[in-house]
Amino acid sequence: MDANSLAVIAGIAISLGFEYLPGFREWFTSLGDVQKRGFMAAVLFAVTLVIFALSCFSPYTWVECTSNGFWAILEAFFVALVANQTTHRIAKRA
Repeated sequence: MDANSLAVIAGIAISLGFEYLPGFREWFTSLGDVQKRGFMAAVLFAVTLVIFALSCFSPYTWVECTSNGFWAILEAFFVALVANQTTHRIAKRA
């Protein structure tokens, strides 16, 4: 599994989690639209950094631990943002 695939899965899982898990849903819906988007971006960025750190300091190698790997993981972050926001729009509960 490459970094983009992992990032897409993380983006979708985070979006669905905050939309459907009872404890998170109430808290998340109390936020404003700008706060929601900022929070999701921050969580995805943290997940992206964890993926890069695991690639550098563990046996898992989703990306190279080089400057090229950094740019690849940054690309994965943007892919995760798109997947996250698309899933949020599609799966949004009324």
